[in-house]
Amino acid sequence: MAQVWRREGMGWRLGWNSLAPQYPALVGGEGWAVELTQEEAETLARLLAEIRQTFQDLAEHVMAEERLCCELEGEGIWLEAEGFVTSYDLRFILTTGRGFEGYWPAPALKELEAALAVCPGF
Repeated sequence: MAQVWRREGMGWRLGWNSLAPQYPALVGGEGWAVELTQEEAETLARLLAEIRQTFQDLAEHVMAEERLCCELEGEGIWLEAEGFVTSYDLRFILTTGRGFEGYWPAPALKELEAALAVCPGF
């Protein structure tokens, strides 16, 4: 049985279709969207969790008004978070040769992270 899941909010969208042959995942933002392979989706979710943990770990070592930048790269995806320990924007680039770049502002990213936590496949 197919598992189809879709959620969206202000500045973000997320989807999953277990029957899609090559690109079962979809991520999007304001005016853009891209389909991802299952591996890319899993990498995106893992790297995003690592960035969140990094910012949480830094919280006790920096002042609240300090801006931070953190870059991570995984299999086929590069992420850059920039902002404050409690609120940061995220930019990502697919490095698999498909040549795609996406961006979520901080408010959209918080909602997207919550949706990723319950989305099948990510």
